[in-house]
Amino acid sequence: MEARTRGNSSSANGRKVRYAVVGLGWIAQEAVLPGFANAPNSELVALVTDNQDKADELGKHYKVQRTVDYDGYDKLMASGEVDAVYITLPNHQHRDYTVRAALKGVHVLCEKPMAETEQDCLEMIAAAQEGRAKLMIAYRLHFEPANLQAIETIKSGKIGEPRLFTSVFAQSVANGNIRLNAELGGGPVMDMGVYCINAAATSFRMSLTNWSPCQLRRRETRGFQRFRRPYPPCCGSRAAVWRPSSAASGRQTRMRFA
Repeated sequence: MEARTRGNSSSANGRKVRYAVVGLGWIAQEAVLPGFANAPNSELVALVTDNQDKADELGKHYKVQRTVDYDGYDKLMASGEVDAVYITLPNHQHRDYTVRAALKGVHVLCEKPMAETEQDCLEMIAAAQEGRAKLMIAYRLHFEPANLQAIETIKSGKIGEPRLFTSVFAQSVANGNIRLNAELGGGPVMDMGVYCINAAATSFRMSLTNWSPCQLRRRETRGFQRFRRPYPPCCGSRAAVWRPSSAASGRQTRMRFA
């Protein structure tokens, strides 16, 4: 009998959720792996990486007995030894590893951004539905007290009807860092812009599926994107402008919704 029950989390059955962490890069080592010490309902049972040195060192440090390379991923998903995976791979690999786990009934917690394209996201959702697996994106700001308070303040009407949202989010990223590589799904918008975009959508209490692109212009050192959603005259208008930047990359992206 499998230790995992399809479509149900193990914690609902009174025991810990057994996780495999897929990918052992910076975010896994700095945040995900140490975080299990503060997650009493979860247990780290497996590591997935092609780097044997990382597997040996981190496996020993966190007392993880099962480490597999990427070729062994599908076998691990079918083994019944894990209930969920935490995917910390580069963005362009999110869809593939999510789909392969979900179709086996293994729940998925995937780092943001969800995937490179809308179609990739839809395929991930479809796989989770077919495999009766839970799928969640590791976007922590939905749970932080300051953000929850801001949402409640907006909902209460204390500041009136929100019409304009502006945001600047910048950080220095070392040249050569994978998060700057557009071919791997990186770049300022994919890496940091998701925070600005989600904050705008939450502030306006609307889904971004209602927005459509109307203009796109890019340059080598600077990008500009504009999106517009039409509103009935009685609803007025809303605008969101944000600017995520990875300073060390020499590339900036400005996005405007109107």
